Amino acid sequence: MAKILIIEDDKLLSDAYKLILEKHGHKVVVAHNGKKGLEKAALHKPKIILLDLLMPEMDGIEFLEAYRSKNSLKGVAIVVLSNLGDEKKVEKAIKLGAYKYIVKAHAKPDELSLIVNHLVGKDLARTRK
Repeated sequence: MAKILIIEDDKLLSDAYKLILEKHGHKVVVAHNGKKGLEKAALHKPKIILLDLLMPEMDGIEFLEAYRSKNSLKGVAIVVLSNLGDEKKVEKAIKLGAYKYIVKAHAKPDELSLIVNHLVGKDLARTRK
């Protein structure tokens, strides 16, 4: 299906996302901070990135800024997953190229899989400009 990078510092949550997404046939790689996320994105070239905003070493906004400066966002759908309700951070993430913002507390891992499958089915990851 799709190559997915999960950048999430909560190991239990990232493991749950990974397990469910792999169950649906996706190839999944995990990083636990933005700095490792940049390394794994360069190495694995994911089509979808699931990105937490609050992380150690390099947060999600810093990741988006660094990733965008080094890579074209064409061909990559970045979905921000956070419990952060800060409208300014959400707006900034969208301006930096995030495709969608999802509040983690409202999205169970199975629902996240539906969102990813929707992205793959609609082929939005490839048509992103």
